[in-house]
Amino acid sequence: MHTHYMTRVFTEWKSFEVLWPEPPSIERLEKIAASTLFIQGTIEWPDMYNIAEHFKRVPAIRFAEIEGADHMLVLTHAEELANSIRQFVTGQNHT
Repeated sequence: MHTHYMTRVFTEWKSFEVLWPEPPSIERLEKIAASTLFIQGTIEWPDMYNIAEHFKRVPAIRFAEIEGADHMLVLTHAEELANSIRQFVTGQNHT
């Protein structure tokens, strides 16, 4: 269902133009100066694990993993997500 929806967003319902940065953002991760939090679930698409590997190049990054969450963790694990963000913002350690 998600794949079908996203396909329609970028084709049939397209009401915007996608502008990709040049050079691609993935090639400039080392330049991110802000403290960064990368959150993902333990049930994730394989590509997301590859993206997480790239983000290890960000100088000031912390990673958080939410047990049992998938790519839609904002919908399925909102409380855990909010706790991870709160802990990051306040400088507390998180799991």
